[in-house]
Amino acid sequence: MKSKIVNFFIICIFLINPFIICNFSVETILTPRIIFISFISILILIHNIINKSYYPHLNNPILISLLIFILFSSISMFFSVNLTESIFDLSKLFLLIILVFIFYSLINKYNILLLFKIVTITSFILSIFTFYLLLEPIFHTSKLGFDIYSIFATMGHKNILSIFLLLSLPLAIYFFLNTKKSWKYFSLTTITFIIINIIILQSRSVWLALFISTFLTTILFLINNKKSFHPFTYFKKHRSLSFLFFSLIFSLFILFLFTPLNNIFISKSFSTSPQGRVDLYEQSLNMFYDNPITGVGIGNWKINFPKYSFSGLEDQFNEIHFIRPHNDYLWVLSETGIFGFLSYLSIFILAFYLLIKNQKYQENKSLQQLMYLIFFGLTSFIIDSLFSFPKERIEILILLSLFLSLIIKFSYKQNKINSKTVSYFFIFILLSIFIFSTNRFLAEIHTKNALDAKAVNNHQLVIQEISTAESFFYNIDHVANPISWYSGNAKFLSGDINSALHEYLKAYSAHPYHFHNLNNIGTCYSQLNDNINAIKYFKKALTIYPYSQNTLLNLVISYYNIGKLDSAKYYFENNYYDTSSERYHSIKEQLYFSFDSLK
Repeated sequence: MKSKIVNFFIICIFLINPFIICNFSVETILTPRIIFISFISILILIHNIINKSYYPHLNNPILISLLIFILFSSISMFFSVNLTESIFDLSKLFLLIILVFIFYSLINKYNILLLFKIVTITSFILSIFTFYLLLEPIFHTSKLGFDIYSIFATMGHKNILSIFLLLSLPLAIYFFLNTKKSWKYFSLTTITFIIINIIILQSRSVWLALFISTFLTTILFLINNKKSFHPFTYFKKHRSLSFLFFSLIFSLFILFLFTPLNNIFISKSFSTSPQGRVDLYEQSLNMFYDNPITGVGIGNWKINFPKYSFSGLEDQFNEIHFIRPHNDYLWVLSETGIFGFLSYLSIFILAFYLLIKNQKYQENKSLQQLMYLIFFGLTSFIIDSLFSFPKERIEILILLSLFLSLIIKFSYKQNKINSKTVSYFFIFILLSIFIFSTNRFLAEIHTKNALDAKAVNNHQLVIQEISTAESFFYNIDHVANPISWYSGNAKFLSGDINSALHEYLKAYSAHPYHFHNLNNIGTCYSQLNDNINAIKYFKKALTIYPYSQNTLLNLVISYYNIGKLDSAKYYFENNYYDTSSERYHSIKEQLYFSFDSLK
């Protein structure tokens, strides 16, 4: 009975969770999966209390590093602009360490193969779904050509899908090497599909991670077996491994030979261009230089980024929303400061240290294989983090926590504890996460309703839905727009300027660097003939995007209205404008005689 319950928990986490999607919410994936995982984790902990399960001792170096990282992340929260976003991101870190404890308590030598079988099945389903999405255009247009960013299966983004498949690869390989013959064909097929999909998805960070991880794992294997390793003898003895290796090489060769990827896929993204990435990295470092000790606060990169960025980038206000730097290390550095960054790095340094020690003292050949494959997975995560954002998504953190727990579980020397206090404390944390995330999810549903109403110009419904959505649990949407900004726009378009200003000021408190909101606050003050405050907020907007013609012209008019013609003349004549704009000529005609009197 006990084993059946544990198997059920494993299925929930690794087979059901990756396919949870809620299309009636603005955040279709992240929040629903956090709710599900926190609920399942509470059930597991209750099961552990009843069965007096063991946990790793807190003196384990990996756990110490994780706890220190959570400590510095928690400290950074008190220096954040938006506390709500900090709490939400911090909840993912607590889930990470709690899952390390949970996997340690669940996994044993009897069910580890089942766990890897479940991951292999999940990867197979995702691969088939990806193939379907790739081939679907043929059924509609008879042509194979589309935006590769539209292929993400159930992961929300192609990069997340790609790194999930890569991190699942070592688990599928272990299952292939240790399962019975009837499952070997299935696992080999899955491994081949994973490799093909990784290449087709064109996530360059995952390609690099695959190459470097394979190279380093091979080097580590050769170093540890330099005296006994003879290639021909080894491959003859390990025929399954040989078959796997040459099958992968053959599938890669066929793929590159017959698939003209550049002709099939369209991929346009400023953030993924070399110059775009450099700009993101530079501004993230500037963010760190201004806040070297505490950072800007966990979860607050997306809020602080506009004040560092837009003056040097292309116009992207209507199309691209930067909510991450595409480098997890710079993300951690800028949000949690130098101490948070060092503690984050120490997690992986200590994990590698224990991994290599485990390999040295591990005599069980199956567990030796496992250590090499975990080394591959952990290296893949680290390399991908240099150019992408794997730490953002809960399904990737689940695999990371699995790797860390396996390193701790199969350490050559380990201490265990049987503590109900740990379980009760984790249940309290998980209940808090569950309540917070559930309230956030409900707010995200109302925000989706508001955006749907906005699309059909139903201003009253927008106001009503945003009023219901906004709370301590949620005030910034999935693309870093403060949700009060939407209700402010609806009230402004309805002609209620005073109420619109109230909403915009609420949005300002949640996100003080939102360009459009700052411009809208200035516009409201201007409509209410408070030109002094209008100038204040127009200037704030221009510090973020100094080339906005609309805002510059608004500033000119505000200076004109209070009689500061010199300032109006300066901002009108010393900036570039689109002279074909009707508004430009209208303002020029309106102000012409006043400017002429200054000459």
